[in-house]
Amino acid sequence: MNPLSLADAEAEQCLEQAEQAEQADRLDRRNAIIVAILGFIGVVFSGALLILGQGSL
Repeated sequence: MNPLSLADAEAEQCLEQAEQAEQADRLDRRNAIIVAILGFIGVVFSGALLILGQGSL
């Protein structure tokens, strides 16, 4: 096997791994944003229920 073609194959494999890592990073970032938004909504909703519940006393 030609050493140059072996190096090309290794470089291509490394590039594919980098692309997969980048996709996983974007997915993790998107999931973190979704969790943060849902958490914020939950806190606001809980606070609103608490305020409305105390207002009826």
